[in-house]
Amino acid sequence: MNTPFQDLFFADADPDELAQRDPQALVAMAQAHWVLMQACKAGEVRVEVLRAPQAQGEGTTLVQIVHPDMAFLVDSVSIAVNQSGRTVHWIVHPLIRVSRDEAGTITQVDSAAGTAPSAGKASVVSCILVECTRLASDPDGEALCRAIESTLLDVRSAVQDWRAMLSRVQLLSAGFTALDGADAAEAKAFLTWLEQ
Repeated sequence: MNTPFQDLFFADADPDELAQRDPQALVAMAQAHWVLMQACKAGEVRVEVLRAPQAQGEGTTLVQIVHPDMAFLVDSVSIAVNQSGRTVHWIVHPLIRVSRDEAGTITQVDSAAGTAPSAGKASVVSCILVECTRLASDPDGEALCRAIESTLLDVRSAVQDWRAMLSRVQLLSAGFTALDGADAAEAKAFLTWLEQ
C-alpha cells in the first residue's frame, strides 16, 4: 500500500467536517475501517456499529460498512438510518480498489474514484462511514445494524436483477398483438414508463 489508507479513506471527505474532528479520532476511524475491510473476504458485506470517540460527543454512533461497490448504497443506508429515528451528521464514502493474492489477503489498495473498472483480481469496494445520532432505545446500535444489513440485501437484489427485469419488460412490450388498440397502447405506455 503506497498511499496510507487514511489518506485514501478521507481523500474526498468534506474539509470542514475533517477540521471539526480530532486528528487522532480520524486516524482511529480509518484504522477501524481498514481492519474491517481486511476481515472481509472478496465480495463479502460487513456492517459494524461503533460508538464514536469521546471527543465526537456522547450522543454519536458510527456505522462502518464494507460492501462491493454498486449503485444506491449511500442513499439506501441514509434512508435506513433516518427511518431508525436517527439524524445523519456526516458520511464518508471512499471507493477503494482492492487487490488480493490467491489466499484472499489484501495486497494493495488504491482509490477507485473516477477510474474505469480494472481487469484481473482487483475489485472495487465501497467503504461507508456514517456518523449519526445515538438513540437511548438502541444504545449499542444492534437494531440499526440489522436494519442496514436488511436494506443492503434489498439493494443487492434490486441491482443484480435489474438487467433481467429490463429484458423481460422489453419482451412483454414487444409482444402486445392480441389486445385491441386502446388496451395495448395503455399497457405499452405503462411498460415504456417502467423501462425508463
